[in-house]
Amino acid sequence: MKNFLTSLVCVGLLSLATAQAADLYINSKKVAKSANYTGSTGAASLRPTTSRQWIESNRGGTTELAISNFGFLIEDPALNKLLYGIGNRLLAHWPGTIPPAAIFVQGDGSPLLYGAATTQAQEIFIRYGVLLHAESEDELAAVVAHELGHVLLEHGKTLDYKKDMQTALQTAEDAGELYATARALEVDSATKNITLDPAIEKSLKRTAEQKIVANQLYTSVHATVYSRAHEIAADQLALDLLVAAGYSPAGIKNSLERMAHSHALSTEVSSFFEASSKAMLEDTLQAVQQYTDENGIQSAQLSQFMNNSQDQLKDSALDFGKSALKKFSSSSHPVPRKRVKKLTAYLYDSYSRSVRRRQPDAASASQFREGAIGAVVQNYSAANQAIEIIGYGDLDAAKTLTENALGKPTNNDAYTNYAAFMYGRSANDTKSALRNLQSIDADSLVPIFASVEMADMLAFAGETSRLSALVDKSESLFGPVEEFFPAKISLALAVDDQLKVQNLASQCFAVDAASKALVARCAEVSGINPPEGTGSPLKSLGNLFKPKN
Repeated sequence: MKNFLTSLVCVGLLSLATAQAADLYINSKKVAKSANYTGSTGAASLRPTTSRQWIESNRGGTTELAISNFGFLIEDPALNKLLYGIGNRLLAHWPGTIPPAAIFVQGDGSPLLYGAATTQAQEIFIRYGVLLHAESEDELAAVVAHELGHVLLEHGKTLDYKKDMQTALQTAEDAGELYATARALEVDSATKNITLDPAIEKSLKRTAEQKIVANQLYTSVHATVYSRAHEIAADQLALDLLVAAGYSPAGIKNSLERMAHSHALSTEVSSFFEASSKAMLEDTLQAVQQYTDENGIQSAQLSQFMNNSQDQLKDSALDFGKSALKKFSSSSHPVPRKRVKKLTAYLYDSYSRSVRRRQPDAASASQFREGAIGAVVQNYSAANQAIEIIGYGDLDAAKTLTENALGKPTNNDAYTNYAAFMYGRSANDTKSALRNLQSIDADSLVPIFASVEMADMLAFAGETSRLSALVDKSESLFGPVEEFFPAKISLALAVDDQLKVQNLASQCFAVDAASKALVARCAEVSGINPPEGTGSPLKSLGNLFKPKN
């Protein structure tokens, strides 16, 4: 009789567990609509891949890869093994398949940032801030699980990465224009144009650096603009995968709370850069006005530009810092507190007390706190702090941090050397900047935006062989890059190929929706005037002050 009652209780518990499982989001009608859902486990797995393997395997595809310009990646074998191990542990319990996907750690950006992003091409980018601040493997797994949720639920189908980024980052292009304009504005009063003295040029460049840093802060909060419904769905599926894999459900709650804290800190820092950029640009405009008055420069075009700039300054693209961060976060991510509340309700409705009380394994954090991974992450942290401090103008502190970042095992990494390059450029130490470019491992992946900056420096220094190698390497990976036109013109000039110079300049001027800064740079380097209406250095600077629609 006792055995019968025991069996009856076991059957009852099994029935309860089965009924409970049927209510889980992982088996809901919404999830079953995904083409990746089959109803049975065992077919989903991730194949560890490097950035170059990923690019090669997707060559010729119809979906644009974000890896080309998303940022610098931390490509460490031990880190790869850890992340893909977590991913496959989670996928072992997914009832279906998974399309080709890759996990990367984005190394550049503020150490404050905690989170990740998934692109239309199924590229999962985890912020290195997660490795800095997660207190267990359970929390790291929660971030991976959430992004896998986007992939498994096919959220990328509704995401036009390029379109969203172009819209969201329209003001970010002004940072590049601002820096390019500071270099392109080299004409005199005889031609009724402006010549900036070095002090004004330096202020303008520093403003550009601050805009770049502020842009990194707000765009990285959530680089892919998923809907609120998608975020909630990914949270719930992530919780199911975490529990099934033996992780603590507290991991995802802790991660969401860290994301909220990260958001608050990032807003504060971005707000500083916004205010500082405004102040410096106002000072720059006043200096330009004073310079032109003292030198008797009278130009209707200049007067109109100055008036428009002063009138539109407060409503211009320079307001992007704090307001843009808040806008993107609120529209793409539900407020983390609300997500925690919804997730907690789902946890209590779906799982037993024993599951809810499962604790994170704090000791597991040692896997990414110590050893090779820990050293890599700490050095990247130093590099990112250096980049931020350059924006503040404290070059002595930035120098110390870049020296720390260049220690082993990252002395040949692309990003640590890029940070040192940025310091050298800001300190007007061309020799040091070039030396750091030379130290970058030939196999390192350098995003397009950084390659263009490096090419600009190499062209300025007359390093034609290294410039040619850099351009060839980048375009062999990503295809033709429009921003390389000034570098290619410099290379053609170095061998006195005037026909090629003219052809390249014409191609640059004809680029669809050509950036006015790019046109100005091509005109400056080639010495060829652009066609009427395609912009000039002066108009390029004026373009920074667009009135609101």
